[in-house]
Amino acid sequence: MNKKSIIKKTIGVGSSTLASRVLGIIREVLQIQYLGVNAMSDAFTTAFRIPNSFRKVFVDGALSASLVPPFINALRNDNKKMVDSLILLALILFEGFVLLLCGLFMWQAEWIIYLMCPGFSHDQILRTVPMLRILMPFIFFISSSAIFGSALQSVNHFFIPAITPAFMNVVYIGSLGLCIVQDLPISVFCYGIIAAGIVQLIAHIITYLRLDFSFAKVTRETWVHFRPIGLNVLFCIICVGMTSEISLIIDTVFASYLPSGSMSLMNYAIRFMGIPLGLFASALSTITLPYFSRLSSYAPKRLSFLMVEVGKLVFWVTIPMMLIMSFLSEKIFHTIFLSSRFTISQVLEARMILIAFLVGLFSLSLNKILLNLYYSRHVMWLPATISVFGAGINVLFNMLLIGKYQATGLALGTSLAACVQTVLHLVFLHRWFGYTFYGGHFMRFAGRYLVQLAIVLPVACVMYFGATWVIGLMPTHFAHFFLYKIGFWLWAGPLCLAIAVAVYATRRQFGVNLYFFD
Repeated sequence: MNKKSIIKKTIGVGSSTLASRVLGIIREVLQIQYLGVNAMSDAFTTAFRIPNSFRKVFVDGALSASLVPPFINALRNDNKKMVDSLILLALILFEGFVLLLCGLFMWQAEWIIYLMCPGFSHDQILRTVPMLRILMPFIFFISSSAIFGSALQSVNHFFIPAITPAFMNVVYIGSLGLCIVQDLPISVFCYGIIAAGIVQLIAHIITYLRLDFSFAKVTRETWVHFRPIGLNVLFCIICVGMTSEISLIIDTVFASYLPSGSMSLMNYAIRFMGIPLGLFASALSTITLPYFSRLSSYAPKRLSFLMVEVGKLVFWVTIPMMLIMSFLSEKIFHTIFLSSRFTISQVLEARMILIAFLVGLFSLSLNKILLNLYYSRHVMWLPATISVFGAGINVLFNMLLIGKYQATGLALGTSLAACVQTVLHLVFLHRWFGYTFYGGHFMRFAGRYLVQLAIVLPVACVMYFGATWVIGLMPTHFAHFFLYKIGFWLWAGPLCLAIAVAVYATRRQFGVNLYFFD
């Protein structure tokens, strides 16, 4: 896999993710119409966050990070039967554990909700418990998909793992629409989410079999190969969980003491934050994991060069995203969500929460890539330790910021904790593996790039305000549609795309060199 194929595959995976994110926004709009922003929506958000957090840990991190490198090694040695055997053993052991976990959480649902949301009233806990009991098996179907997806990624098949979340959202939206039209109880909606997980698992199994994988007998040799995988999964769960999901769970604990609706507003802000993270960072992380794993076996010194070049690429993509999304944050919530069930005050609060999350966009994105450098060298305990420390830092920031800034303070605490973790990752990658980030080279690149943005973005602002002035001259109903409704994105979207093209096209004039493009 060369640098062009990395970008090409990242764009492919990112495009599939974009389809899922667009459907996700439609889903959130319908969800607001169905639940509103209140105690009930907070209850659903909490109930779904528990299995969804496990999903992100298993699917987006632990299983793929632990299974892909040994699968690649087995395939390199023409031992596909070993992969088939490892898949079967992973399904038996991991999914057996997941089923036990689901049973425990469903049995002790009330205690779990109280532990996660100690600020909930007893009535709020009782409202949340039935939803958690329905939704908890969701993680079984998704984690099973992750195991099959690891085999697909090991042979550079990324399409199905990337596109199936979009299929899930279609089922999700369908069940939500049915509940709205037929005025069905929320339990029906929860069962629709379970159906979406089943659809994703079926798609992975079909693709797995079509790529000539199968299920081989588990032998003594299989156990020998599996032992380090089991330990690595444990460290990866800690690492990925502490890096992202545990931080959100920590935020949930703090948010349970805030006014009703705060937890839902944070969730909606996270959804939009997930667009750049999923569209670019998660896609690039998915593509680079098998690439780094192969490279570490025969050219580990080259990883230092790739580390700084990937860092430059992440900076090049995320900084304008952060600035543009922050600038348009009020429009995001005003044009998409504003209704009788999502008030203007909630729009303004959600805007501030999103901006606070965007502060950490570069670090959150880069951390996903830096973790792959540890995984490619089969060292899991070190990033896990850093992640545990980062979770502690997150708690500290939350305690300092929640009193004055409430939900916005929690989001800012998560961003600042991510920045601390980035610094620690770079320090330990240097000290433990001898990797060099070439800070001087990166800072010169960043300086030139910020100069470029300081020229391009003000021009874009002039175009933006010029467009709003022209639209304001239209008849009132047209002006309202194109400035305050979904019509806003019919012209603002192409303008954002034009900014991206301008940044790409003028980069050489400012001395902005990118290995993956030049």
